[in-house]
Amino acid sequence: MKSSDVSTQLLQGEEKKMIQGPEGFLEVAHNPASVPTGQMLVCHPHPQYGGTMYNKVITTVIRQGQKRLMNTCRFNYRGVGKSEGSYDQALGEVEDSLAVGNWFLGQSHLERTWLIGFSFGAYIAFQAAHRLPVKGLILIAPAVTRMDYSKVKEPTVPTWVIHGGSDELIASDKVQDWSKGLKSLKETYILPQASHFFHGRLGDLSIYLDNVISQY
Repeated sequence: MKSSDVSTQLLQGEEKKMIQGPEGFLEVAHNPASVPTGQMLVCHPHPQYGGTMYNKVITTVIRQGQKRLMNTCRFNYRGVGKSEGSYDQALGEVEDSLAVGNWFLGQSHLERTWLIGFSFGAYIAFQAAHRLPVKGLILIAPAVTRMDYSKVKEPTVPTWVIHGGSDELIASDKVQDWSKGLKSLKETYILPQASHFFHGRLGDLSIYLDNVISQY
């Protein structure tokens, strides 16, 4: 699940912070909107395959949240970028997401709160959703054939799944079959001809995200 991070720059309006995590300080980039309509926390892909908070899918999601005047937050798991610690087999990474989530979501206590994860990040978000005060969960290209979802507790918040129809890493039919078993599933959307990293289809991903966020 190699990522394609091409930048380490903050997006317009974002602020960089180091906050205390379970195993040291965690690198966070957040955008406080002037009059926020909600909050959005985003989890990045697999750190051992180049995944960071600067991944282009993650920045696409953040930009969409900013367009909707949401407070947004992305962060690096332990051992990634300036975050302290080392990779912990998706266990410590969940705890990292909870530390960041409690810090970020606790600042405003807004009603409309979203948790979004991409690839490995979807697995992290899936586990964190029932332990954070979020109202909606969006799983982008969940790696259901590479991470064991059967061993973790299913969240009860409304859940949307979006996956590429031409995903070269995780077959779309496997994701469709898996998502049918989610009790809180609102929709599974297969984006035609989209790869795992949505090359050339980030605009379509943004459109789908905007439809979900604006209508729920």
